[in-house]
Amino acid sequence: DESTIFVPTRKCLDQPLSCIWVFAGQGKSSIRFWLDRSTYCSFVGPQHPKMGKMLYSHVESFRRSIDASDIIYHECSGHSLINDIGLFGSTNGSNPMAVYEIAYTLPALVFLQIGLVDMYRHLGVPCTAVFGHSFGEMAAGYAANICTRQQCIQTAYHRARILRQVDNGGAMLAASCSSDFVRPLLEAHEQIWIAAYNAPNSLTLGG
Repeated sequence: DESTIFVPTRKCLDQPLSCIWVFAGQGKSSIRFWLDRSTYCSFVGPQHPKMGKMLYSHVESFRRSIDASDIIYHECSGHSLINDIGLFGSTNGSNPMAVYEIAYTLPALVFLQIGLVDMYRHLGVPCTAVFGHSFGEMAAGYAANICTRQQCIQTAYHRARILRQVDNGGAMLAASCSSDFVRPLLEAHEQIWIAAYNAPNSLTLGG
């Protein structure tokens, strides 16, 4: 689809394929491209209430990973993203739209990225290098065997908890447009600025 970019530069299809996993922050585009003999897979995308539900229902390795992360999260927070919030599992829970709140957005996306790592490892997909950006650094650390699952989930919980405490002081907005497009629009709004350049057509505005 239009959100996926393919750049066919790989020539030797009969040779072993290596993968580089890219763990990004929130963004609209999922980028996969060929370069020499490596495939770059980007673990990126905005959160939504139904994310991961199909994998959780049908892929045992993914489901085990999500369940293991949720146990750690429950120990930190006193509640479950699966049973109490309604994410990943077969039920909608009491408040699945809470995934859009910063307190749950960050842990949920770390759950998802770690779950994908465990699923691909179970399937035997090789990984030769990892990159992490923003909250994706936690899952990248897990994929590189630098951080444990417990360290990642605990960090995600406490980071989200602290961000929630200052959440009323301003706002952030994910914008699917270029900086050239948005700069003229911001000239009349001094309290709004470009907070992050995520991709050529993906920005984060802050104010």
